[in-house]
Amino acid sequence: MDNDKQKQYIYTKFQQGIADSPEDGFASMRNVNVERYPGSVTPGYATFATTSTFSSTITRAGSSNYLNITSSTTLYNGQAVVITSTGSVPGGLTSGQVSFLNNVSFVSGTSWQATVENTLESALTAGGEGVILSSGGSGVITMATVNMSTVKQATTYYPFPGSGNPLNFCIDSNGRTWVQNNIGFLTIGLTKGVWYYLLKLSGGNEVTYTSANTQGLTLYASDNGSGNSWLFTAGNGSLDVIQVNNINLSSASIPAWTIGFETFTNASGVYHFGHVFHRW
Repeated sequence: MDNDKQKQYIYTKFQQGIADSPEDGFASMRNVNVERYPGSVTPGYATFATTSTFSSTITRAGSSNYLNITSSTTLYNGQAVVITSTGSVPGGLTSGQVSFLNNVSFVSGTSWQATVENTLESALTAGGEGVILSSGGSGVITMATVNMSTVKQATTYYPFPGSGNPLNFCIDSNGRTWVQNNIGFLTIGLTKGVWYYLLKLSGGNEVTYTSANTQGLTLYASDNGSGNSWLFTAGNGSLDVIQVNNINLSSASIPAWTIGFETFTNASGVYHFGHVFHRW
């Protein structure tokens, strides 16, 4: 095999590799990418690790906005967490609400400190003061990560050349959408490969879709030269959309979702979604 990555691989006798009948060739191809170059096929998506997870009892660090956290896994800015308590959570926070870590600092051993933010955008802004804490709370206070569940579908956004890095997106079995920058390093010190939760809110509450038949996503790219591209996700009869060309993890730019852009169903009441959008 030619290991020179600058040279193209030429596949010949392609019809012998795939055919309508396994007697003529393989009946199907798996793990191939049919989205990057419409009308052609390229090697498929690499496998990927999910986000690091932890559950820890926490305390307020003195009278500051920082929280003391215990975790044997690495924490990072932008990590989605939920804080609960057997009594009350620290003043300024809301029990059970999705928050995002910022100003993450390793102390020693398994000890960390961090502030929390209400949005991913704020959490990716270096040096933010975090949510202002007015008290330390009471009872046993617990912080747990929002964990990526089983991935149902994934896709990759390829921007116009020179306009940014590709972004990977996936949707899990809880209907949560995640984004990953898997090329190079981000300018605010975050390394490649981290998955960030693209939180959807409706009326201030987290939007999730848990029916096994409802998770799906697809990309639509404008064909008018504007470079605009959108990610559509589906769940429980709702089609939600976010403009992905305006997502920039390096400059902490995360546009808002439009929830319920369209609704849909079929006669049986079961929702389905796949690669249904094309350029038009």
